[in-house]
Amino acid sequence: MLRYALEAISEDEDAAAAAGVHVTAEKLKITVLSAAMTALAGALYCQYQMFISPDTVSGISVSLQMVLRGRGRRHLRVAGPDRSAR
Repeated sequence: MLRYALEAISEDEDAAAAAGVHVTAEKLKITVLSAAMTALAGALYCQYQMFISPDTVSGISVSLQMVLRGRGRRHLRVAGPDRSAR
């Protein structure tokens, strides 16, 4: 059910809500899952490195800034829909 709900949300949120999909709850589930997977990856990375300093993880923050939409900053917007056209 989750796959179909997410597919419906990605196509049209209003239509998905009209079809009975709780859009906010589904988005929250995916955000929590993503955060948990990121935390696990970070924990494993720390165990692998055995020492973490700001120099070690500075490349990760730059990568995250490039991948995330960069709200209001078009030059950072690599992934995600362009919602400025609305």
